[in-house]
Amino acid sequence: MRRAMRRVLVIVAMLAVPALASAGPRYVLGLGGSGGATEDLDGPGFAANLSALWRVEPWLQAGPMLFWDDQGTTIGRLLDPNDGTDLGATPTDHRMVFGGAWRADVPFRIGTGPWGGYAGGTLGYYRIHDDQAGVVEQAFSATGASAAVGIQRRIGPVSDLGLSFRYHRVFDERLDYYWSATLDWTLASGAQGTSVKTTAPAGGK
Repeated sequence: MRRAMRRVLVIVAMLAVPALASAGPRYVLGLGGSGGATEDLDGPGFAANLSALWRVEPWLQAGPMLFWDDQGTTIGRLLDPNDGTDLGATPTDHRMVFGGAWRADVPFRIGTGPWGGYAGGTLGYYRIHDDQAGVVEQAFSATGASAAVGIQRRIGPVSDLGLSFRYHRVFDERLDYYWSATLDWTLASGAQGTSVKTTAPAGGK
């Protein structure tokens, strides 16, 4: 029952953010790697995420995020079934995590130049697939949350480039936690501008 309520709250929050926002969204695309899961997987694997963030308050940006985090593959040894001869390394267990979440960031400036950053978190739905050679052996769903920090540099009137690190906590003992790190490209729409530009103190120039 608790898991169902959490998912309902996430969906309601995602739908409410655009209605509360006063400008168009910022689109954030992150590409990088993920790993560090409780299982002994040889990672990191590939990680990707896509967010649409609206400025809800001068100090808060929020919106939905989709993510795909490959946890890596366990490498075993292939043995000859007849005499046990070691035939080399072979991939065995593989894990992939994907899902959607509600994301909220608190942006800040670094000095008076083009640099900025953010601290934030997510709450959402995680889907976990365990497979061997592409054949799914176990799949389950869980609610999860994450905490993140990032740094960004303005590279144009409506775009930023940055790096971020995110720690994921999944509320299921079969996964528990992992991390992801990405290179992020931000593109702003409408009059909102980039994250660095719009986080200037009130009354600033």
